[in-house]
Amino acid sequence: MDKILEAILNSSYPDHMKQGLVRRVIEASKQPMDSEQCWSMLELSTKLFLVGDTKFKRSVGKELLEVCGYYHQEAFEEFFNVHFLLSLLQEGYGSLGKRSLYVLDYIQLGLPFVLDRPSANDIFSLLRVEVLRKVCERPGLKQCVKISKLLTQYPQCIPTGKRQALFCQQLIRCIGQFRTVSGREEAIVDFLDHVIKVSSLLQKIWKVQVSSILPSLKELFTIISSVEEQEPPSIALASVVQYVPLELMDGILRNLTNDDSISDVQMMTAIDR
Repeated sequence: MDKILEAILNSSYPDHMKQGLVRRVIEASKQPMDSEQCWSMLELSTKLFLVGDTKFKRSVGKELLEVCGYYHQEAFEEFFNVHFLLSLLQEGYGSLGKRSLYVLDYIQLGLPFVLDRPSANDIFSLLRVEVLRKVCERPGLKQCVKISKLLTQYPQCIPTGKRQALFCQQLIRCIGQFRTVSGREEAIVDFLDHVIKVSSLLQKIWKVQVSSILPSLKELFTIISSVEEQEPPSIALASVVQYVPLELMDGILRNLTNDDSISDVQMMTAIDR
């Protein structure tokens, strides 16, 4: 069945005819299949979604993956395993690099079908480690938006314990590097919208784990008070401050003003920024 679908997609038929033929194959794939056939369909859906060269192929890959996840749960769980996801996150897929936005899209697409499966905890454990690794690599704005979207929908993937504070600190470091390359109003609005999607993840974490706030704000202060950086930090950092609980503000400011390790130059630099 996978060979038939691939042949249809690569044929010279007009798109409207392809769509009708593809629909038949996808409907047929809802019926019981042996594990080998189901595995082949999952491999094809993954290939189409991740490296398909048209929007149509990617949409077919998405729908096929969802059908397999819903109607063939055991085979899907076997395919969508920790080792495969680790390979995707650390090596990419074929010609697709590991930093491609499609990688996190793919993982988010597959997660709903393993939430109640035995492998779910192992997958969440992997993702908690990998999202921390990713933010430590200082990804760009779009990659951070994808990470925030994933963790907002699946808070089970948010790092825990000491790693949670480190995650928040590194995410703030990422925000401090965000830049908009265009002065057009639409581009600025789009930039701010993306920034808020990232910084709002911090708010969600802080609400649940108040102990992660202070380490996060110390990191923020370290960034804005630095006199060594040639380029000032991004104005995007201002989006973080709005989420600090007001009842903690007085205590935080007192700690900063009474901290002997902070020089007057650093304090003035932070205030100016």
